[in-house]
Amino acid sequence: YLYRKQNKMEKEIIEYAFPVTDGTTYLNDGMTLRDYFAAKAISGMVAGQYFGSATVAECAYSIADAMLIARKQIK
Repeated sequence: YLYRKQNKMEKEIIEYAFPVTDGTTYLNDGMTLRDYFAAKAISGMVAGQYFGSATVAECAYSIADAMLIARKQIK
């Protein structure tokens, strides 16, 4: 379930995963799609082996950023 919102300061569209709605109004944006992708990447990396917390976080967000770029190229 995705929700898109225009970031007026940076003029970009931010996609959110799992927004909360009452059917007509968005009550809570939920987590960003970037954070969701990073969380999925972290769980996969940690399940395989431990890299150290700073390295895992940096790598997870690099993977998340690459996934967001790939999504834009496919559309």
